Amino acid sequence: MHNSCPTPASHASPSGRCALTKELACWLVIFYGRRATLKHLQGLNYIKHLLQHPNSPIHGSELFALFLPAKYRSAVLPEAPDPAAGVVECSPFISEVIRISGARDERERRAALRKAKRKFEQLCRSDETPAADKPDYEMKIREIEEFLTRPPCGVLDGSTKAVRAVRRSIARVLKELRKPVDRHRRPDPVLGDFADHLQRYLVIPSRRYCGSYAGGWVAREGIAGCLIYEPPPGVIWV
Repeated sequence: MHNSCPTPASHASPSGRCALTKELACWLVIFYGRRATLKHLQGLNYIKHLLQHPNSPIHGSELFALFLPAKYRSAVLPEAPDPAAGVVECSPFISEVIRISGARDERERRAALRKAKRKFEQLCRSDETPAADKPDYEMKIREIEEFLTRPPCGVLDGSTKAVRAVRRSIARVLKELRKPVDRHRRPDPVLGDFADHLQRYLVIPSRRYCGSYAGGWVAREGIAGCLIYEPPPGVIWV
């Protein structure tokens, strides 16, 4: 039941200021001054962190590790990829080929790489290509061939598994927020509005960072696997 937890007066929130607070029996949501309660879900820990750090992308594996017991962190998670790199599991050469091609999904990325491979093969066969350049072209061909042998959704590393776990946990929270509570199958009005807010300002912006798989996919902006909360003006979470 969403109303099984008391809502103490100390959590009063003026209009425009919001709060997500973990109580003993449940979570308390104060959304534009209106209150509701929600059962404990792991995803609420991730959401609370994002709400309190707006406009600051954080890698999903780092967010996952924040709520792991310290003794498990090094064993479960590898170091998160460097955000400055912009590419996960991908060499600078492969990254540049994909970037120049403007590929938008895996099929287009692989097509661009196959096209580049044919180009370098032609250069290697051409009598006009300087002999000194051919070893470099041959190395690029081997690099593309090696990359193309990787499965698009192969065995996931610890970092990618953590990102998926965080995204699934947040999805479960949104499902719970939208759970019907009356005979018309409508959600709690406060929780339903909170779910819509999260969808618009957290879930949708974070989709820009999707696309991190073992095959080396490239995120459109920033680094793949990050999440971000981009609130509208005037919204403050305390």
